[in-house]
Amino acid sequence: MSNRRCAFSLLLLALLVPTQHLSAQNSVLTNPGTVSLFRPFGGLNEGAFTNLPFNLSLTGLIGYDDNVLTSHSDRVGSGYDSAGLVIQSHIGAERTRLDVSGNAGFNYYWERPGTKIDPNLYLSVNFTHQFTPRLILGVTSYSAYQGQADVTVGASSAVNNGNYFYTSNALTLGYQWTPRFSTTTSYTLNAIHYEQSAPGNNQNRLENYFDQQFRYLVLPTITGVLEYRFGYVSYDVSAADSYSNFILGGADLTLNPRSSLTLRGGMEIRTLLGGQEGSVVLNSGNVLYPYFESNLVYQLRTASTIGWYNRFGLEASDLATFSGTAYKQVYRTGLRLNQSFSLKLTGEAGVYYSYNQYKQPSFEEQELDLNGSLAYKFTRSLSANVGYTFTRIFSQMTERDYYRNRVYLGLSFAF
Repeated sequence: MSNRRCAFSLLLLALLVPTQHLSAQNSVLTNPGTVSLFRPFGGLNEGAFTNLPFNLSLTGLIGYDDNVLTSHSDRVGSGYDSAGLVIQSHIGAERTRLDVSGNAGFNYYWERPGTKIDPNLYLSVNFTHQFTPRLILGVTSYSAYQGQADVTVGASSAVNNGNYFYTSNALTLGYQWTPRFSTTTSYTLNAIHYEQSAPGNNQNRLENYFDQQFRYLVLPTITGVLEYRFGYVSYDVSAADSYSNFILGGADLTLNPRSSLTLRGGMEIRTLLGGQEGSVVLNSGNVLYPYFESNLVYQLRTASTIGWYNRFGLEASDLATFSGTAYKQVYRTGLRLNQSFSLKLTGEAGVYYSYNQYKQPSFEEQELDLNGSLAYKFTRSLSANVGYTFTRIFSQMTERDYYRNRVYLGLSFAF
């Protein structure tokens, strides 16, 4: 492969793995989560049995949740039903590719106090278009409206606070200036909004990120990267606004034909704008903190992959209103395996962990989420799915400490 073709291939890889987004069923950099481990049918029935450019599936399941309120004490367990309509599309041409995955459904809890129905909606879009041999555009978007806390997202609270909407959207433009030198410019918009005012006053916010990468092909398999990011976090109610400057360096590496590794490291300079909410005064000033992220993708074989990400840095605090600081120090890691055992039997497994250090009040919190599922195709259209999820929050703030087990069995019918 020529240097020009290799450089552009690595540029394309960078566009397909944006630094602020996680598409469904994949782990990528920075925000580790827009994957909901409680979405049992994502990834099933990839449209191989239809002549249409998309595939529709009806899904239904029955399950049991032993802590529906994510409570430390007075735990409430409940059976539940779930139903949904899944759409998936994979459209590709010589210069254009569009992948869409979405679900419209709900969960009904038999014995949960109060509201018994939770929404379960999400939409993931990945689009790339190569205008010329040197210019390429990438668009990624993920949106979810749900009622369950998802510790893998890294945006919502780890405890249930009612229905919320989360979205992450990135627009990236890449240009190859010479056979070795290229740039990518991107803008990312993240947002989270809770329906209830109590969590909303603390957490409802917009996050804007501007990113500029300068990339140089050192070797056919190694691209060195210098990167600058600017981020601005704006809260709807809380006086916890801040802006950040990131100065990063790293590399994108092709380890072998089956694996790739992305590394970034450097520092974040976060400026807290401060303010006052009633009698609570939020601190202002600058915070200098190291930043690191990595993403490893390894393809075991055609239908089997392993993804492993790591992130160390600052994140917005879900206790902003009640503390003197509007951030927390976080380390996140996640390992996910997609395995095809045969033409009919497939499996997924994930392990997610994070360590959170809150300031004022000062306390530590650790989050652990384990997930596994198996899917079996009886026919080209009919599949069965079984899965289990374990969540454990270790928190020095007693009311936030809990554990939770969920198990389900379901069916999916593809048109």
